[in-house]
Order: sequence, then structure tokens, then C-alpha cells
Amino acid sequence: IIVDDFDPRITYTPSDKWTTGGGELEHNSTTHRFNDGAGSFAFTFNGQFFGTGIQVYGTLVEETSSKSPFIATFQIDDSPPVTYTSPSMNRKQYRRQFFRSAVLEENVEHRLVI
Repeated sequence: IIVDDFDPRITYTPSDKWTTGGGELEHNSTTHRFNDGAGSFAFTFNGQFFGTGIQVYGTLVEETSSKSPFIATFQIDDSPPVTYTSPSMNRKQYRRQFFRSAVLEENVEHRLVI
């Protein structure tokens, strides 16, 4: 199952600091970008699907002093948070894996906070 960034189960906080965009190389040609300071988004889902894990992919932009590195923290339920720090990039990179969960319990609700 692929969940797009416009899925209504995703909440962006604070909502007025996020902008949308996208290009043909991104899933459904959509992206969300946080513009200033620190922000987060949360995805609540039920484990009733084929598979018992979640992965997060995104787009990395070219390295500049204002946009690099990209740092994100991922936390599922009450598990310890995992931090992703992007490598140096000299060009835009699409569909980059940022996170992969451990095996999750089936048939229960889970919450991923980024």
C-alpha cells in the first residue's frame, strides 16, 4: 500500500508553515515542504493491511547552506525515536528512503510521528 502525502490521515503541524508542490518524478506528483523552523506531521493507521511495517520515502534537494542537511526524527507508537540525517547532495534525489520500521503488530492501530 502506498500512502500519498495528501492522505487525510496525515496531519501537518503547524498547518500554516507547510507548502505543497511536486513534480512528475514524485508519487502522484505531490510533495509537502516545511518552510521555517521546526514542524512535524503524524500518520495514524491501522495494521490491517498486507505486511507488518512502514517505510517513508521522500525527495532530497541539492545541498545549500539553508537546506542541508535534512534531519528528521521518526517514532512509531512508544518505540524509541530514530533520526535520519541526509548525506551531502549535489543534485535532487527522488524516492529516497528515510525510514523503515521494525516488524509491527498486526490488526492494531499505530501512529507514526515525524
